[in-house]
Amino acid sequence: MIRQTYSAGRPCGRPPIFSGSILRSLLVLWLAVLPALALAGPVPPAATETDSAGYRLAGVMLVGNDRIGFLEVPAGGQVLVRIGTTVDGGKVTRFDDQELRIAFPAGTVVLELEGGTGKPTARATLGVVTSQEDNGHVMVRQVDTDRMTAAFETTKPSQSPASATVKHADAQAEAGRRFAAVFNLPPNARVVAVNEKPVVSADAAIAELEKALANNQGSTLTLDSAPGEPPGRVYVSPKQD
Repeated sequence: MIRQTYSAGRPCGRPPIFSGSILRSLLVLWLAVLPALALAGPVPPAATETDSAGYRLAGVMLVGNDRIGFLEVPAGGQVLVRIGTTVDGGKVTRFDDQELRIAFPAGTVVLELEGGTGKPTARATLGVVTSQEDNGHVMVRQVDTDRMTAAFETTKPSQSPASATVKHADAQAEAGRRFAAVFNLPPNARVVAVNEKPVVSADAAIAELEKALANNQGSTLTLDSAPGEPPGRVYVSPKQD
């Protein structure tokens, strides 16, 4: 028969799992770490919204029920944005009287409107159009020519075209974008001619208009139209002092 003896509550001959000195060391270590864990608090969740990231909402314009924003981009210059617009790989998912949200793969940029009022600020910001009248396909604008020149500078694209050769359709769309921002035109306007001269580049179209206004003469923008409809006309003249 094998006889087993006990000493201090455990079988003799079997070593203890932890000696007393090891247990005391672990206890001291735990007491030292516990306050640091309490001060650290819970680990914050990963951020889903970023700061402005170099974007700035320079102005807002209402066209009918549509809200158009003048967005300054990190690369420089301004672009027109609305719900669904794609900007630098992100997409405008919200644009109301409180904020503009651009959803990027890495997060969302949120631009709050000043004061949360959401009032149109494009006219106050650019200050170009001093008087306007819209009557179907005919639009009339009186403008401050000094402010107009500075405003056109802000509408230049953020990047130069990759090629010096630009299709007429692209030039007409670009001219329409820049004229729309300054003269409160529909955001999808496409300018096909200035003073009856076909648009071959946005810069040339703007120069043609500026030359006429500098001589105190009016200018006419011809807008593209749907088949069967008359072309739109925008009559631009210097403000009367």
